[in-house]
This record gives sequence, structure tokens and C-alpha cells, in this order.
Amino acid sequence: MPPPPSPKERLILCLIVGGVGLFLILSSLGIINLPPPRRPRKALFEDPRHWEITAFGLAFLLAGLSLLPDDRHMRLKKMFGTLSALPLLAGMTSVLLKIFQWIR
Repeated sequence: MPPPPSPKERLILCLIVGGVGLFLILSSLGIINLPPPRRPRKALFEDPRHWEITAFGLAFLLAGLSLLPDDRHMRLKKMFGTLSALPLLAGMTSVLLKIFQWIR
């Protein structure tokens, strides 16, 4: 069994995963402007301003926060882990419903 990660390793993982989530949230809210695609395409999300992108960003941000506490704070770790599952479940449900409607 590998040794538990050090506080520095947990902080680095938290910053990476939380940074991806923060980028997704800020881009979906229009704070970070992403350039439009060069050619039109048929896609599930044609622009980055969908609530599903915000939900996935929130899931990544909360998952990053769940990596920060050490094993002594299991309640906090479980709380962030559970909270990260809720927007992920909502976003995935919406994406699956869009895919099945798109296939038909």
C-alpha cells in the first residue's frame, strides 16, 4: 500500500483539479472569453455557456477541495466528495438525455 500523500502533494492536486473546475465555471459564465470555432460544427454544446459546463466545473472544484483535508478531517472530506457528486450527476444526466434525444 502506498504511503498517504504529503500536505504539499495534496495542495498541488487540489490546485490542479480545482483550477480546472474554476476555469470551466468562469468560461461557462462568460468571464473568460473563449474564441468561437473556426468552422461551424454539429456538437452537443456549440458554445461554452451551458449550465452543464458550470455543473461539471463545480464538480471539479468540489472534488479538488475534497483532496485538501487530511485523514483527520474525514467529515469534511466526505462532505466535499458528496457535494461534488451532485453536480456531476446532474450534468451527466442532462448530457445522456441530450445524447439519446440526438441519436433518435
